[in-house]
Amino acid sequence: MPAWAFVLCKFRSYPEEPIPADFCRKFFVQPGTGGLYDYWRDVSFGKITLDGSKILGPLTLSYDPADAAAAVTAERAAAMASGVSAPHPRLKLLQMAADDVSRTADLSTFWGTGADSQCPLRRRRGLDEAAGC
Repeated sequence: MPAWAFVLCKFRSYPEEPIPADFCRKFFVQPGTGGLYDYWRDVSFGKITLDGSKILGPLTLSYDPADAAAAVTAERAAAMASGVSAPHPRLKLLQMAADDVSRTADLSTFWGTGADSQCPLRRRRGLDEAAGC
């Protein structure tokens, strides 16, 4: 079965930890907790499991929420100037996180990667609004 890496990220200037790794481990990759592992196993009648999946981090990103918002704004402006539609802002945020994480963590053994970059903090500090999410 394909294994996933769930990466906990935090912005460089914020010391707060993202969602606790133990909570994520139980929710994403530990069987018997009623989380995603159990969900996928149950709806696929045992054909899909998250065996081998891991929680990584928290890893510190090399940028701040303001940097991320500026990158999203620049991508949107470039798309508009070219006459093409810009991808959803969350795609840019995920790509930035993936690029940053891949510099410090080997993700090549995983089929896919999920990232959380301080969702509660991001909402509180306004990145979603600034990035148009």
